[in-house]
Amino acid sequence: MLEDELHQSAAGDTPPEPEAKESDAAVPAEETGSIPEKTMAAEPAEGDVPPEPPKWKKVLQTAKKVVLKLPYPYLIMRIVGCYFMVMAAFLLINRKEIRGGSLNPVEKWEEFVDKLPLLPVLLCVLAGFVVLTLLRLLLKRIWKSRCEPDGLVMVVGVVAMAFQTIWRTNNYYYALAFIVVCTIIAWFAYRYGSFKIVEKLPKAAIYITIGVLMCLMGVFIAVFTIYRHKVYGSMAFDFGIFVQMYHNMAESFAPVTTCERDKLLSHFAVHFSPIYYTLLPFYYIFPTPYTLLIGQAVLVATGVIPLVGICRKFKFSNMATIGFSVVYLFCVELIAPCFYDFHENAFLPMLLMWFFYAVEKKKYVLMYIMTALLLIVKEDVSIYMVLLGLFCIFRLEKRYHGAVVAGFSGVYFVVVTRLMEKYGEGVFTSRTYGNLMTDKSASFGNIIKTVITDPMYFITQCVDEKDFKLMLIIMIPLLFLPFVTKHFSHYFLLAPFILMNLAPGYGYANDYGFQYVFGTTTCRSS
Repeated sequence: MLEDELHQSAAGDTPPEPEAKESDAAVPAEETGSIPEKTMAAEPAEGDVPPEPPKWKKVLQTAKKVVLKLPYPYLIMRIVGCYFMVMAAFLLINRKEIRGGSLNPVEKWEEFVDKLPLLPVLLCVLAGFVVLTLLRLLLKRIWKSRCEPDGLVMVVGVVAMAFQTIWRTNNYYYALAFIVVCTIIAWFAYRYGSFKIVEKLPKAAIYITIGVLMCLMGVFIAVFTIYRHKVYGSMAFDFGIFVQMYHNMAESFAPVTTCERDKLLSHFAVHFSPIYYTLLPFYYIFPTPYTLLIGQAVLVATGVIPLVGICRKFKFSNMATIGFSVVYLFCVELIAPCFYDFHENAFLPMLLMWFFYAVEKKKYVLMYIMTALLLIVKEDVSIYMVLLGLFCIFRLEKRYHGAVVAGFSGVYFVVVTRLMEKYGEGVFTSRTYGNLMTDKSASFGNIIKTVITDPMYFITQCVDEKDFKLMLIIMIPLLFLPFVTKHFSHYFLLAPFILMNLAPGYGYANDYGFQYVFGTTTCRSS
């Protein structure tokens, strides 16, 4: 038997387990490390719903989700837009006190702060925020897509506030700062797609909007220049000269005056400007000084029409078309000179814009017509046209058209100035460019000699404090874009600004409130 048991063990058979003793069953489960069946059954089975959290915790979690999903940039734009609109309304309500100077927000800022009712203003801002929120939801439902008008509200608000303050506050630095603020706000609105709503509008709506702006700007210039004349704000030099000249033109067709040089003299002996005859039919029908002021306003404002044509040619977006039109219509160098009454230079913005339209559209007949009209505006416009002819040489495929414009303009300048020196009062070169002439009795060639032989001195005449201030006023609204271009030909459009506004020693040439910036501004902006 022993041999049989040994044989089974060697074969790998497992010996039988010993029987459990009663004492083993009494050992607690905690000591053995085993888990009772009841404990295992207490855990939730797979698929069971966990118990709901307390109500206060659910409210906090929902609030957290709502806060995280809030469109913060749009809320900020909406609040800022409401704030600026409320401030603009407050300024409008108190415009009489502001105009009188007793409540000027810059010069009399302490009185303005005490006058401003803070709590009502904040309540109005809150009410406006609620209204705009509802309007945003309505627009979103109408267009069936994401619509963000908050940026437009902000831009409109800051522009409305600017209109109420800048033209009543004679502070250069305030105006400069507000231009920067408006630029930042406009970029912020563009960055968050607030102008996409404009792109949804049909082209007809864009053109109608620009037409309305054109009419408003023309009416604004006409009405306020007429009222300026009514309150004896205009002067004999120069408005009296042109009123007397047109009166004599309507009577005898001769552009003669007596107040310009204290003797009976043709105005063309001082400035050769046959373009005046184009307004004579209107003055003949309505023989009043207001006709000249209204005509000037129409000439300046309608220059936006060819500008829109240029935008159509390049297939600019709706926003770009409106933007370029607004920059033109609200350009200070085109509005401010109108308040120095009436001058022949007011023909330049419209004629130059039609010239550029003809160049871009390659309408050469129209280009030559505009060239002829521009040359008869004033004798010094020939300098513009020589430079514009060089621009056309590099811009047009058929370069000879530019050469014809430049060559004919140069010959015209020489012939007209020689005739004025012989039969008229001369061209007053020494009065305008005396700072660049070694011989005050010499001709325009003496100026060219100075520029070529001493460019260092010429540079100093273009960058003094007054010139630098003018450059900032003109270039900041354009974001210095005239200096940033891919086309070399565009730099010829900056040359008239340097030659006609910065370089002269004539005090009025570098002042945006006088007529000498009409043409150079149009060239530079184009």
